[in-house]
Amino acid sequence: MILRKHLPGLAAGTIVGALVAGGISVASAATPGTGHAAKSHPAAAKGDRRAAAGLAARAEHGTFVVRGKKGVERTLDVQRGTLTAVSASSVTIKSLDGFTATYALAPTSRLRVDGAGKAPASTLRTGEKAAVTAVHTATGDTVLTLRAGKATTKAPAKAGSPTA
Repeated sequence: MILRKHLPGLAAGTIVGALVAGGISVASAATPGTGHAAKSHPAAAKGDRRAAAGLAARAEHGTFVVRGKKGVERTLDVQRGTLTAVSASSVTIKSLDGFTATYALAPTSRLRVDGAGKAPASTLRTGEKAAVTAVHTATGDTVLTLRAGKATTKAPAKAGSPTA
């Protein structure tokens, strides 16, 4: 399925973009009992985003904090999986590991279906693959961006493949 090729990239792009916009660097944890502080990942220090993108491409779901341009922190949730419920006001997504979450839709939510431009919630269908980025608050999660459906563009061929 073409979407399987694109969905990890969409999720990775969302996560990496949020990390970069928030000024977060990839860090390795200190070894317990050594007293050494955490160091920045060498790839991040060189400006190489590939290490973060590779990790983000495999992410099923997660929560992280980003700092905006005005210094305001926001907690974001990301998830990819299958739409299990859709209404005019919310969507529910289930990841491969069984994690399920419901996200509110707002007038500011940016929805993309089948690779097309902005789409209304009525075009979302249960059973479609989806990737979401949502703002997390004490009252719930609200969709910032949601991409769903079949990809409409062909993925670039890899070097050495029969179609390259």
